Amino acid sequence: MTSAIQSKGVPLTSILSPYQSGTTKQRTTGIQEAGVDICNLYANVIYGTEPAATGIASESDGLETLFCTGANYSLPINGQTYGGSGHAASGLVTASVVLNINNTQYEFVGSGTGSPGNTWPYSIPSGVTQYAYKVNSGSMSAWTNIPSSGTFVLVNSISASSNNTGTKTNTQTLTLYFGNGGTAVYSGTCTMTATADSGA
Repeated sequence: MTSAIQSKGVPLTSILSPYQSGTTKQRTTGIQEAGVDICNLYANVIYGTEPAATGIASESDGLETLFCTGANYSLPINGQTYGGSGHAASGLVTASVVLNINNTQYEFVGSGTGSPGNTWPYSIPSGVTQYAYKVNSGSMSAWTNIPSSGTFVLVNSISASSNNTGTKTNTQTLTLYFGNGGTAVYSGTCTMTATADSGA
């Protein structure tokens, strides 16, 4: 949709980030497009950067102070730790954490020798078509289309092993991105830790 409202000859849709369902809306502005208040159309300024002055005001507040450009929403994984652990008195012990994705959700799965394992599932944010990720301080991966089926696809994995060598731990910091056209709309940074313990 191209905005019927323009700022200095430029449609608002070309200036402001779109509102994403489930995020915090800006207050009602009294400014409507196609009968809908624009607080339902554009992203709250808390999620991005103020654009240049629009020359359009709502209750004496310029729209640039209410809405943003370059919105980036936080994923629920932000700040979380996902672990896989294995333990045995002796012999080879392995542990892993994997990140999988399908057409509706992404999930972290932790497993290990002698462990029942854990799964942490999350719904893919609405309105996005691609994902990418970065491990530690490395480069971001190429943007990849979200799978079209319910079959899980492996995104990233981490593992550790111990063969009568005590406790071995492998840790990664992973940043996950969801967006469109190579531009991130959602992101979150978490920790993946695999711990294997044998012969300690």
